[in-house]
Amino acid sequence: MNILVSPSDIIKRTLWSNYKKFVLYDKNEEEIKKLVEEDSPSVISEHDAYVIGLLKCVETDNLIHRFNQQVNEILQLKSIQVDELLLVNKNAILKEIVQFKNRFPIYANLPSNYKKGIEDLNEYLERVKTNTEKLEVRVVKNKDKSYDAINSKHFRKLLDL
Repeated sequence: MNILVSPSDIIKRTLWSNYKKFVLYDKNEEEIKKLVEEDSPSVISEHDAYVIGLLKCVETDNLIHRFNQQVNEILQLKSIQVDELLLVNKNAILKEIVQFKNRFPIYANLPSNYKKGIEDLNEYLERVKTNTEKLEVRVVKNKDKSYDAINSKHFRKLLDL
């Protein structure tokens, strides 16, 4: 099965970074920018659609909700139990915040509701990032490595769920 999709469809579904990484890997930045600006539909395989997450994604301009879904998935996958607490690597959370902003290229021509959604999302991400940096940190040793961890429950309270 082949799927007809335009770059704006991918961007609206917050899948741009995966699409760029797995489908457009052989294109340079100028070619990618041209594709986004033209916004013409192209065919991708079902396999590529699966890999980038398109097959399980619904379009919405509520980008804060999409971020919260993504970060909840990270909390489920990367949290570890130490003593009685559920902890998550602080850098993994901060990295996801930064990377989520990169899912919306500045040269994309999106409808006004998405532009507003991106503005709201950027304000929200900045607030979450600032508050995450203020959370109490515990140093966790895992094999030979140690890293800063935060309480997953305290981090969830920062999110607008």
